[in-house]
Amino acid sequence: MDRLDNKHIEKAEITATEVLDKWVNIFRADPTDAIKIRRVPCRYCYGASHLYQWRNEAEYLKECARFNARSEDYKAKHAHEAPSMEGGFGYKRLRPPHPECPYCEGEGEPEIYIADLASLPPQAKALIKGVKQTQHGIEVLFHDQIKATEFLSRFTKLEDAPRDPAESIDRLAAAIATIQSRGSSAPIKTGQGSQPQSDLEEEDIDP
Repeated sequence: MDRLDNKHIEKAEITATEVLDKWVNIFRADPTDAIKIRRVPCRYCYGASHLYQWRNEAEYLKECARFNARSEDYKAKHAHEAPSMEGGFGYKRLRPPHPECPYCEGEGEPEIYIADLASLPPQAKALIKGVKQTQHGIEVLFHDQIKATEFLSRFTKLEDAPRDPAESIDRLAAAIATIQSRGSSAPIKTGQGSQPQSDLEEEDIDP
């Protein structure tokens, strides 16, 4: 019976270590590893004479059909908006913006980029809470890094540290290094100077 209890205790302690590692990874993660804003060329950057450039002929013909489906009155009033192929084809948004584009002035257009989440480093993966599809596109959900900071501050007793910011930062960094160096092979014991298991379970983080 004692042997069985020890196994259960060891398993629980390893789980606590893994939870701490998760908090540390969330604290240190860089959200821009997963999602960022990048600049892509506008449609005038590489068009002939900096005129509007289409991806291909199919896109051009589709826009022509949309415009021609309008009323004659609309087409007469907006004749200057009729699709033109003078800018040519071949638009590629992964090229850098053209530095001499007269429309975007070399700044391109902002685009939200979501990385391949499967290839993220461990810290960035720990930060991901989930992904959902909305009517406006894909939304990446993150765990709360402020909450992770608060948890680590409580766990390392940083809230009782001197008010000197440099000393507080050094103390937190040392505590995190200690947590990471333990690994799952060196379980964290609950008791004086550490966060009780019940407090770990109260945090809204999936281990």
